[in-house]
Amino acid sequence: MITPRCLYRNDFSEFREQLEALPHKLCAFGAGETLWMPGEYIERVYYIERGIIKTALHDEDGTKKTIYFHGPNSVFPGCHQSQFTIELSLVTTAVTPVTALEFNIEQMQRLLQRSPDFSQAMLESYARYINLLIFESAHQSHHRALVKLCNLLYLLARDAAPDKSGLQRIAFSQEELAEILLLNRVSVARLLAQLREEGAIDTRRGAITIIDEDRLLSHCSLEVR
Repeated sequence: MITPRCLYRNDFSEFREQLEALPHKLCAFGAGETLWMPGEYIERVYYIERGIIKTALHDEDGTKKTIYFHGPNSVFPGCHQSQFTIELSLVTTAVTPVTALEFNIEQMQRLLQRSPDFSQAMLESYARYINLLIFESAHQSHHRALVKLCNLLYLLARDAAPDKSGLQRIAFSQEELAEILLLNRVSVARLLAQLREEGAIDTRRGAITIIDEDRLLSHCSLEVR
């Protein structure tokens, strides 16, 4: 069973040689740099070699909603030919230093046409997007703020590499968590304080460390268990 995750682990590493054989540009982005800004349709495709990027929806009223993150070996954002108006409101930003191979959509379309395995992998990628959006719709509509936060922390922890002590560290700021959950920072800080008092997490050293996964999971909804 695949658990919904906002941090994508779609692994296209087996296609790296095929991708490198295509005409491409090697790109490097510093933390905070944008891969594209509002007002641009999606016309470039990236194979992420190193680092994490995030995509957020910027509303006209200034509200930002982080939709998903992509990590190493992801192909992002996909190979569709249609242009959707919502793309004009999306901003993709490097969370950490990123190196990536950049392609145009036509090059990726040709690879889709001649490689059934790559086509299947891309289909799975889109299926994961749909799974995420269905989960997110139910998650945001029906759960209390604490449940939403614990769901997110649990999913992020499953993607996090353990530290030297074997604990999962989540290198996300309160502001980033608030953007994902559509909560204000004060509410997120209050909920994190509650979890810290319960002994579920530690928030020192600029990251959130999961101390007691079972306690955190006790607040989660059934979708993530």
